[in-house]
Amino acid sequence: AVEAQFSSVASELLLSNRLIKTGFMVSGDLRKLSGSFPHIPGLRRVNNVLELTTLARKAYPSQSKVSLGSLARLTALSLGYQLSKEQQVSDWAHRPLTQEQIA
Repeated sequence: AVEAQFSSVASELLLSNRLIKTGFMVSGDLRKLSGSFPHIPGLRRVNNVLELTTLARKAYPSQSKVSLGSLARLTALSLGYQLSKEQQVSDWAHRPLTQEQIA
């Protein structure tokens, strides 16, 4: 029942032409998801995807691929903000989540 609901919602969102799905190197993530859940149609084909690496190459044509090759570097270049990966490797199974994980 839960998986059927997830399939329905994921398909509706990801197949929607009204919503723009934005991500950094998102195609790899979508390939992994569709490989794990091949029976969910919305993970096999996604409409209206804005790939930030493509946008970055157009916005910063003089920058090397290396300088645009990570979300942290792109964020620093575009927004002047340093991303921290500290919480990415924290214990997300432990409850309650910390304020740092929520922020």
